[in-house]
Amino acid sequence: MSGAARPAWQQHFPDVCDWDGPLEITTLPHLLAAGVVARGNAPALDFRGAKVSYRALAREVERLASGLAQSGVKAGDAVALLLPNTPYHPLCFFALTRLGARVVHISALDARREIHHKLKVTGARRLITTDLPGFLPSAIDALDAGMVDAVLVGEDARWGAGEASPLPLPDRPDMWRLSGLFSDAPLDAPLPAPDDIAVLQFTGGTTGLPKAAMLS
Repeated sequence: MSGAARPAWQQHFPDVCDWDGPLEITTLPHLLAAGVVARGNAPALDFRGAKVSYRALAREVERLASGLAQSGVKAGDAVALLLPNTPYHPLCFFALTRLGARVVHISALDARREIHHKLKVTGARRLITTDLPGFLPSAIDALDAGMVDAVLVGEDARWGAGEASPLPLPDRPDMWRLSGLFSDAPLDAPLPAPDDIAVLQFTGGTTGLPKAAMLS
C-alpha cells in the first residue's frame, strides 16, 4: 500500500508494519511457553538486581498454578490482584491464566469504595496482595468487610530488600502465605482456549463506576 493510499494513522508507523498480515490467535500460556523455547535462559524479569529467566519463570508459574489448583482455584473463577510492580504479578497472572481463571486487577490508587465495587461485580472471592503498606491494609479491610473469603499474601522480602518495610502478617485462617502454595505436584488442569476470558479489566470510570471489560 503506498504512503498516499494509507490511512492517516498508519502513516505514523514504519513501512515495515504489515497491517494486512495474518494474526496468530493463541493463549497466554502458549505465549509464555513460546518465550521459553525462543529465549529460555534469557532474563524475563530483572527486579532489584536479581534476574529470572524465561525458563525459571515458567517453572515457578507451573508450581504456583499447581498449588492454586489444589487450593480450589479452577477455570472460570475470578481472582483479584492487588499488587505493586513486583515479580509476584507475572507469576500470579500467568499461573491464574494457566488454570483458565479470570484475573481482576485492582489498583493501589483505588479507594475503598472502588475496591469493594470491583470485587462485587466480578465475583472475585480471593485476593492476592503483598505485605507492603498501602496494599495489605486494603486487603485486610476487604476481608473483614466480607468482600472476599481469603487473602493470599506474597512476602516482599523474597525479592530482596526494598524501600518500604513489610508489615507483619496477621495469624488468621483466612490469610495465607503465597509461598506455601508453590507445589511440585503435577498440574492436572486443561489448557484454556483462545476465546476463554482471561482478564476482567476495569475501565477508567470517569463517567461513573468502572465497568469490567471481558478480555480473552
